[in-house]
Amino acid sequence: MSAPMFSRVNMRGSFTQAHLRATLFTVYFAFALTPARSQAVASGATQNPAAPAPIMVTQEQEQSVAEGWGKSTTPGVELKFEETKRVRLKGSTAVNYRLLSKGFPPGRIYAVWVKDSFGKSVTAILTGFSADLTGEVVCPDERADRPQSNVTRWCSAGALKDQGLGVLVYKKGEPYDLGVISTDGTVRAFAHVIPFPIEAADGPCRLSVEMADWRGLLFGIYGDGFEPNAQLQGLAVSGKETLNSTVQSPPDGRFLILSLPATKGKKSGTTTFTLIGKTCRVSVTYDWGRAALKVQ
Repeated sequence: MSAPMFSRVNMRGSFTQAHLRATLFTVYFAFALTPARSQAVASGATQNPAAPAPIMVTQEQEQSVAEGWGKSTTPGVELKFEETKRVRLKGSTAVNYRLLSKGFPPGRIYAVWVKDSFGKSVTAILTGFSADLTGEVVCPDERADRPQSNVTRWCSAGALKDQGLGVLVYKKGEPYDLGVISTDGTVRAFAHVIPFPIEAADGPCRLSVEMADWRGLLFGIYGDGFEPNAQLQGLAVSGKETLNSTVQSPPDGRFLILSLPATKGKKSGTTTFTLIGKTCRVSVTYDWGRAALKVQ
């Protein structure tokens, strides 16, 4: 059985030894966090590339993946998170996910990539996957033909959804982004989740907040479900300061507002942002600065 592989990305944009320590540490907790193997994969319904060439990730590949992240998902290919468990581990909450895949073409080798929470840097963390006849990403049972690779880890035999991926030492509003990309770059899909969401709703109208930098000073406020082509009234309250604004809702009622909530003379605080439309009024509250850096 494979132990859950937890990601902890350096807030300044690169992997640290903490990533490796978290990966090894979770071996002890494998009994609590590892999902069961997929019976369909265990029965042998996989396609294994014969004697593939060495799988070496180059700087050019990393740059290409980083520049195209989230922009060009291959048509017909799907990737999404499914949360399976939360466990408290020494002052932090570990969140375990299944990574569900659909529509991936066989005959290629795939790797799992993770994107830095607050930057553009990316890292390949698992490789050696292929796709079975149903389009699900799997790791072949045969291990003798493993090619040489400089990727962090080789996949464990079974389905991608059973590899045991997860996060540790995350903050409210911090994003977790994974991608599954073929080694030739022709097939790619991405999954995005906020393990500890900051969100509020009123009827169909919804606001969610994502932390956008490692200092907790820049945030993205995502709106969804608001009336299309409408002027919405925004009000931000941070300490004793208030800011009124007008937001033009696009035709699909979805939008992004960038927020710099810091107030003069303060290093930390709390902001409440309210958006008012004709049919709904939504308020969402979030910490900024040092208060936003509290590990969940």
